[in-house]
Amino acid sequence: MNIKINVKAISTSILMISVLLLGASETVAEETNKVYQLPDFTVSSDKKGISNLQSNYESIILVDSEELSKLPDIQELTDLLEYIPNINEAGDYGFSMRGISSMEANSFFGTYDKSPVITIYKDGSFIQNNQLDFGNFGLWDVDSVEFFFGPSSTLYGGKSLVGSIFINTKDPTFYYTGASELNVGKFNSYRAAAAQGGPISDSLAFRVAVDYQQTDGYNESYTGEDDVDFSSLLMMRGKLLFAPKELKEFTTMFNIEGDIQKANLQGKNVDISQSNAFARVTPEGVERDDGDLNGVNTGLNFGWEKDEYQLFWNNSFNYFDVDAPYQAYQGAGTTKMNDRATISELRFLTDSENYKLLLALYGNYATHDSDYDFKDCYEEAIYAHYDMQFIGDYKNINSAIYGEYEYKLATPLTVIFGLRLDYEYVKQDISQAYDSAEVPFLQYLSAENNYSDDFLTLLPKFGLVYDWSETISTALTVQRNFRSGGLSVPIGTTEVQPKAYDPEYSWNYELAFRSTHFDKQLLLNANVFYIDWEDRQVRVGTGFYDLSRQEIFMTENAASAQLSGTEVSTIYYPEELPGLSVYAGLGFSYVNIDDDDIASWSTSNFSEGSEMNATLAATYGKATGIFLNASASYHDLHKYSGLGDYTLVNTKIGWNFQNVGVFAYCKNLFDEEYYLSFQEDDPTATIGAPRTFGVYASIDW
Repeated sequence: MNIKINVKAISTSILMISVLLLGASETVAEETNKVYQLPDFTVSSDKKGISNLQSNYESIILVDSEELSKLPDIQELTDLLEYIPNINEAGDYGFSMRGISSMEANSFFGTYDKSPVITIYKDGSFIQNNQLDFGNFGLWDVDSVEFFFGPSSTLYGGKSLVGSIFINTKDPTFYYTGASELNVGKFNSYRAAAAQGGPISDSLAFRVAVDYQQTDGYNESYTGEDDVDFSSLLMMRGKLLFAPKELKEFTTMFNIEGDIQKANLQGKNVDISQSNAFARVTPEGVERDDGDLNGVNTGLNFGWEKDEYQLFWNNSFNYFDVDAPYQAYQGAGTTKMNDRATISELRFLTDSENYKLLLALYGNYATHDSDYDFKDCYEEAIYAHYDMQFIGDYKNINSAIYGEYEYKLATPLTVIFGLRLDYEYVKQDISQAYDSAEVPFLQYLSAENNYSDDFLTLLPKFGLVYDWSETISTALTVQRNFRSGGLSVPIGTTEVQPKAYDPEYSWNYELAFRSTHFDKQLLLNANVFYIDWEDRQVRVGTGFYDLSRQEIFMTENAASAQLSGTEVSTIYYPEELPGLSVYAGLGFSYVNIDDDDIASWSTSNFSEGSEMNATLAATYGKATGIFLNASASYHDLHKYSGLGDYTLVNTKIGWNFQNVGVFAYCKNLFDEEYYLSFQEDDPTATIGAPRTFGVYASIDW
């Protein structure tokens, strides 16, 4: 591994952190009697109710609302990824975790023939591929974000082959509380947000949140239009908590969130064939033409708890619609995609002094419909105009029964057994139609392809947890994981026939270290992982070409791979410097491919992930007084990408007036130029954000 160090960025970070330390040392005497300790980070993604992060053996990194508020301009999920080990933004679609792209070689034209390998859940709603790739996950009024690393098939089935992310928004309270923010920044960017919660009666409480954000983006078109990648988001969310006084064991939570988005699906890509990429000019023909991206998440959850017994019944529904103009093959068209997902899960948990038992029933019904309709396309290879329509309908039914059992063999040692019996039914109906008055034979490219199959899989899990002391523990887990098969469909050719592919499997070995030190002033956690991937689904080049003379890739079980690496994170709240907190994160991920002829298949799913990233951040601030934050993050992308490394430095300064704060921020302070991705067989790329800055004011009550 070739590790490069950006001396300028690191030197600047050390200088900024030194300034923070100096400022903090001048105010130690003000609060000598106050004890500064780490908060009790609680997680829910392990499906065992609410538990403490440090007593959890899963590989989880958690960022709560307090830590979020320290960072410069965190408006959506991609803003946060920069600070998390082994995660990075991956071009204009999705992101990467442990070196694997969330796109994971999904087939072209939305055939949607593969389940996601990284799943996002927002307030329990399952987010499908298109919202993951195109949507904006706003983080206003969020209580925590949990990054669940590694395969978790025992708990979540085949849709989390690499990991999961959980966004948990703030719940209603039986006391009045609220917040608001106004943010104005470069590139005509601004945000206005507010939230309010409180009691309706002795048994009923509410919370509502509204967030509007927009930006003109960083690119301009060939004709000089400077808002070609304009985007906006209006989020409205409501929650109701019913906790009857006469039934203290029983609670009900209802939540609903609506997202209305505007975005140009092509505006983030820049042309690298005729100009410098960092001139930020989109390909010729791509102008401001906003699409509509709208979604709804809703949930109805019931909880019952008495003594050591707990029962949860969680239900959620999510939909996401895309209706957008699109330029393709020098013709104009429309893209319509509709995702639906319904989940119902019943969980029973008992927790005694010596054992913990989780039993659950799970059901998920998901659909994806896509309709691409292009008119008057022109292809130089055949000197002809033609119309094309592509329709793909995908259905997935997933049901499971699973459980986990933890038993203390002795005081320091706990054993873990888990098992999931998972059933998945997949159905695909895909059709493509071509019409041309100039070249009638194009109609012979029209075809319909239907596919269905089901998969029954048994997924075991084993683990050992050893408590070295009350503040230090280690855990070793081993589990089997899988992702279902599907049908790969070629576009625009009769020379390549559709082909079904089998499921892929992996064994995941995970070692977790959890510790707190100095009377809970220092948290130090680490994960070490090894993943052995079998029958890997990859995109293999066929040697044949479509109408636009681009090579056709098909999904096959054509490779195996091993992934290994580590995540380390630490937070320090020094008692001798009250008001100061320091965060550091380090991630490594290494990919080994057991195929000597990697030129025969696409490595795009590895190309956008970090081989190494590191973050150092320091914050100084109190309820009243100056606030300072400085951070530097370094990313070295995988060797398959050829994209190189980059370092980003961010700063934030302001003043707190008890519940009012006024701040200024700067992201990418040194205006680093860097690539996020290249498009295969296409002279376009996605490049990282330039230097941005702004000011905002916030009020809490």
